[in-house]
Amino acid sequence: ENDNGLYRTDQFLDRDDTWGGGVDVKFFVSRFWGIGVEGLIIDAQRNIAGGSFGTFTFRYPLGRFAPYVFGGFGVMAGGSRDVYIHHDEERSVLIGGIPTVVERNFNSNAGFPNTHADPAAQTGAGLEVLITEHIGVMSDFAWTVVSGPGNNFGLIRFGLTLSY
Repeated sequence: ENDNGLYRTDQFLDRDDTWGGGVDVKFFVSRFWGIGVEGLIIDAQRNIAGGSFGTFTFRYPLGRFAPYVFGGFGVMAGGSRDVYIHHDEERSVLIGGIPTVVERNFNSNAGFPNTHADPAAQTGAGLEVLITEHIGVMSDFAWTVVSGPGNNFGLIRFGLTLSY
């Protein structure tokens, strides 16, 4: 649970939704296959997260439309980590003259900024639409997996494509 009593599934970003930006540069070695480099920054709960990926892309041009799939590996740095803290306290009290053990539990979440880089992988699919022969727009969904449990998140991306 977070401060508002809501359950958070992502531990790397330490929140359920966020904003960010980035650059993805691809070079298509053929009509169908491309290689690329991507860099991004994301606003995490207690820190800024950033990363870079090397990607491979397969697209299938159909006139002005080109659906594509991609995948790659890289690193993500920054972000936040949530630590679940559980305290047990035991004490004795007298109840009706009889010593009785009373146990109290205190639970809390404590977050702290992540200060190291983690290996990451990314995969996704999207659609490129050519406006002219050399200019297009694209939109895709990327699923990012960062090392460790509960560190996975999705990205909806939009962009401009330039080709020669």
